[in-house]
Amino acid sequence: MIGLNYISQEINTSSEYFKLSSIFSEDNLVFALSRLSDNRILSVVELSYLNEGYYFDSDYLHDLFEKNNLLTLNIMKADFAHLTGEFSIIPNEIEVESTQEKVVLDLVSSKQYSDEYEVFYSLLPTISSKNYFPFPKALYQFLKAKYQNVRCFHANDSLIEKSKKFIIDDSFILVNLNNQNLQTVVSIGNKIVQTNAYNIKSKEDVLYYILLNLKNHGIPTNIANVYISGRLSEDSDMHKLLYGYIKKLKYVNNIPRLNFANVFLGKPKHLFFDIFTLCEL
Repeated sequence: MIGLNYISQEINTSSEYFKLSSIFSEDNLVFALSRLSDNRILSVVELSYLNEGYYFDSDYLHDLFEKNNLLTLNIMKADFAHLTGEFSIIPNEIEVESTQEKVVLDLVSSKQYSDEYEVFYSLLPTISSKNYFPFPKALYQFLKAKYQNVRCFHANDSLIEKSKKFIIDDSFILVNLNNQNLQTVVSIGNKIVQTNAYNIKSKEDVLYYILLNLKNHGIPTNIANVYISGRLSEDSDMHKLLYGYIKKLKYVNNIPRLNFANVFLGKPKHLFFDIFTLCEL
């Protein structure tokens, strides 16, 4: 997998105001800093192999954020997205009382029974639904203490809401790779019909889940539009494996150049698509 560590010198302008956007999983955290005045992304950094349960430890979080200058910059907004396979999407027409939220999440997770998590939901206007997911209490309380405006999401939310803005095909499967996690969004006939998040151990796992998604919707591999984003390079063994089965394999690279600082010049934009879409929410 590809690590990210891009920091523009423009970020040292102390008078600027920033938005912090982050996608976090069990031992990994990716964050981007964008300038509020023009929404220009100035840095993207990936922190890997973090302590297990790091988001439950406020002292560890403080040290981690301080080391990465996230407590000294003028950060006015903070959006954090939990990358987990445990979530439940409910159509808006189905009313869910606050007392039922834990029951809803029980469809996919037992974390709501732990005092270490809260149940949050995000709005998904594109599919007229709400997404219920667990969020670590300690991390949320830490963020609320440090930043004025904090929003919580599931990591698939931004892919659902923004993918069709950058993918021209009506029918496609978007595949995003983030560390040991694979996210998928399936669109058929200009309608998003499925999304998933999987834990992966190998390139064969990635191929298996892509083929499974295609099979579930009756899409032959020879005509499937499969778009890749996230940490995968075109010269990797994983790309070669996928291309052996899927010929219409494409990378999401049509993000406007003006959205990124000069430090990203020459870098494939698909590497940053997940964090970019979160910045866009």
